[in-house]
Amino acid sequence: MDVFEFLGFDSRTVSTVAVEAVLGRTASLPCDIEPEAKDDRVYMVLWFRESAGKPLYSFDVRGRPFEKALYWSDTNSFGPRAYFVTGQQPAKLSVDNIQLDDEGVYRCRVDFQNSPTRNHRINLTVIVPPHQILVYDASGRDVAGAVGPLLEGDNIVLTCEVRGGRPEPTVTWLNGTRTLEAGSGVSMGRHVTVNRLEVAQISRSALNNTYRCQASNTKLVAPVERSIRIEMLLKPTSVNLTNKLKVFASNTQYNLTCIVAGSVPDTEIKWTQNNRPFKRGLLSTSQGNGRVISTLTFYPQPEDDGTMLKCEGSNPRLQNSAIEDSLMMNVIYPPQVTLSLGSTLRPDDIKEGDDVYFECHIKSNPKEHRIMWSHDGQPVTQNVSWGIIISTRSLVLQRVGRVHSGFYACSAANDRGETQSAPVNLRIRYAPVCSSSTITVIGASLEEAVPIPCRVNSDPPEIDFEWTFSSSGEHFEVPSGHYATIQDPTMTTTSDVRRTVVESNETHFESY
Repeated sequence: MDVFEFLGFDSRTVSTVAVEAVLGRTASLPCDIEPEAKDDRVYMVLWFRESAGKPLYSFDVRGRPFEKALYWSDTNSFGPRAYFVTGQQPAKLSVDNIQLDDEGVYRCRVDFQNSPTRNHRINLTVIVPPHQILVYDASGRDVAGAVGPLLEGDNIVLTCEVRGGRPEPTVTWLNGTRTLEAGSGVSMGRHVTVNRLEVAQISRSALNNTYRCQASNTKLVAPVERSIRIEMLLKPTSVNLTNKLKVFASNTQYNLTCIVAGSVPDTEIKWTQNNRPFKRGLLSTSQGNGRVISTLTFYPQPEDDGTMLKCEGSNPRLQNSAIEDSLMMNVIYPPQVTLSLGSTLRPDDIKEGDDVYFECHIKSNPKEHRIMWSHDGQPVTQNVSWGIIISTRSLVLQRVGRVHSGFYACSAANDRGETQSAPVNLRIRYAPVCSSSTITVIGASLEEAVPIPCRVNSDPPEIDFEWTFSSSGEHFEVPSGHYATIQDPTMTTTSDVRRTVVESNETHFESY
C-alpha cells in the first residue's frame, strides 16, 4: 500500500491532469474547490508532492471567513514562490520561477464542511526551451543577419543548428509566413538538432527574402528563431531614354532623362556619343522605387547632327552587365559656310588670262535652299558670255583680268537662317599699265629741269622703267641717270603706282 492509499487516496481512481510549465516561468496547478452543495463550504486545501505524506502547501479557512484564510508554504519546497489563487475557476496553485526539480506529480486535497474530501492529481512537466540557434552557409561560415551577395542561378544552402531543449525541439524553416518543406530537423545527439535548407537556382525575386529558422518544443512560449536575409548582385533589367525627340534645334536647351531599373545594389549610368564619353552639359541623378534616374541638360551643336547618343546602365560590381538605350540626333541649324579657292590653284600665282574657280563648302540641316555669291560686296550672277559660270556650290571665272581682283564671298540660306562665309581675296598678277590714258602736255624753258611723271599700276609691284624721247622722227633712249623712280604718296589704291621724274641734260638733250 502506498502513502496515497494510506491517506485514503487511491491514485487509480483519480484522473491525472497534465500541466506543462516553462523553466524559469510560472506554473499553474489547477484544483477545483467548489462544493457540490450550495450550503457547503471548503474547510482546507492541502497540496502534496507525489507519495509524500507531509503537505508542502496549505490553504486553511477553518473557523474564519474565506477571505481571511491562512496560507502556508513549505520553505523546503516552493516557499514564497507559491500562492493559491481562488478568484478563478478552477482555483490554482501558482508557482513562480519553475525549476527542473519542480517536475513531478502533485495532489490537491480539498476538505469540505459537509461533503466528502476531494482529490485532484496533477502531473507537472517542466519544459526547457532551446538556448542557442545558429545558422551556417554552404562553406560552414556562421551567418549573422544576411547571406550573399548571391547571383541569379545560385543555390541557397543554409544549415540551422539548435542547441538545448527538453523535450527535443522541432526545427523548421519558413519563408515569410510560409513553412518550407525542409523537414522538422534531425537530432545529432548531445541536445543538438539540425535542419538543412536548400533552394536551387534562385531568381532575382529572392532578393531581400527572409528565411527564418524556428525551434520550438512548447506552445507556452514563442519559438526561438533566427532570420537570414538574402542579398544579391543583380544586373539592370531595363534602360529607357524618355522624351526622345525627333528633332533638336541647335543652341537650344534640352533635358534628356535616362531611367535604369533593376540593378542591385549599385547602378552606374554613362552617356556616350558615337561610343565616346559625352562630356558636355550637366548631369543630375536621383533614385526611388528601385530606379535610378539620370538627367542630361545640354545644348545641341551642329556637329551633333547624325551622331548616336546613348545612355548605358550597368552594375559596377558585375562584368558584362551593361544594357543601353539610344537615339539618333537630328539637329537642325543655320548653314555653316566656308569659301576657298579651287584646290588645284595656287593663290599667289594667278595672272591675267587664267581660269579661276571658287568652292563654297556648306553644311546645313535642313539642306540649303539658296546660295548667293558676291564680289567686294556686290552680287555676282551668272554671265557665260563674260566668263562667269555658277554651278551649285562653285563659281568659275574664265580668262580673268585685273578687274576680277578683290574679295569674294558665298552665302547660303535654309529654314533656320542665312550665313555668309568669310571673304577670300583673289589676287591677279598683271603687267604694268598706265594709271591714266590721257596725253599730258608739259611746257618748259630752255635748259630747265622738268619733272615728267609716269604713273602705272602693276602686280607684283617691282617695276623696271625705261624712258625714250621721240621728236621729228628721231628716237632716243633716256639714260637711267636722268630719272628716278619713287612711290607716289598721293595714290591710295591697292595697286603699286610709281612715278618717274625725268630731268633735262644739256649734253644729251640740247635739242629739246
